[in-house]
Amino acid sequence: MRADSGFVNYALFRAIARHGGHFSVGATMQAHVRAAIEQIAEDDRAPIAYPGSGRAEIAEASVAVDPKHRRGAHPLPERLRLVVRRVLNHDPHHPQQPPFSDYRCFPILTNRADDLALIEAEHRDHAQIELVIRDLRDAGLAHIPSGVTYANMAWLVLAILAHNLQRWVAILGLGESRITQHRTIRNRYLAIPGRLVTHARRWRLRLPAGRPWRERFLGAIERLRALPAIA
Repeated sequence: MRADSGFVNYALFRAIARHGGHFSVGATMQAHVRAAIEQIAEDDRAPIAYPGSGRAEIAEASVAVDPKHRRGAHPLPERLRLVVRRVLNHDPHHPQQPPFSDYRCFPILTNRADDLALIEAEHRDHAQIELVIRDLRDAGLAHIPSGVTYANMAWLVLAILAHNLQRWVAILGLGESRITQHRTIRNRYLAIPGRLVTHARRWRLRLPAGRPWRERFLGAIERLRALPAIA
């Protein structure tokens, strides 16, 4: 089970262990977690590839489990493994940099005994669904139109289809290698002000020539038009 810090619950951990399962759950930065992170030596941190950051490292420590959480037929161990990802909030390729560069730590509680890098990478994969939900709430889900259940169900299907189309445009057209917020793609490449005019009895859509993302927009159009037709 992979989850964020809202699922830190030792009764849940015991239930997973009782059924022979494994978990990796984001930990909140409580005092004992912060103290464990501060005990990690700099030499024990290993660099990892991390999209959108100039530098990211992982290391591990452990935190003690309160005795009251270790009671019962399937108690938890005395200490849980703590996997820590440390990220420098500085991306040299990002146009908007934070005023100060510092590290952010993302601790993970787990009972897995696998390789440190594998645990961190597999746990991080779960977070992408939260980005999808965020984008849907900023788009179609912000406009649920009716008090009728079936109308909302149909709207939800359409909102998800539109979201998937937008993501494919970003991947195939813009060549995005990391998830870009839906609002950014919408404002830069989809919600473009234009004017319909006629010339030689043909309708034409005139778009602003001085738009900052003009070249990327035109490149995306060409790449999408060059896609092979579905057989």
